[in-house]
Amino acid sequence: MPELHMGDILALLLNGPNPDNARAIAVYKELGFVPAGPPQNTQWALILPMITKA
Repeated sequence: MPELHMGDILALLLNGPNPDNARAIAVYKELGFVPAGPPQNTQWALILPMITKA
């Protein structure tokens, strides 16, 4: 991931709802997010990585 500095414009947004939470995933899809890979275990929880352009 590139290093961000003050003044940089955020071009992408990342999000990671639980893959079993169909309701949250549907909301994020309505907001323009799309899956960005398979579900992943993180140190916090199982997530479905999702991304959108800002």
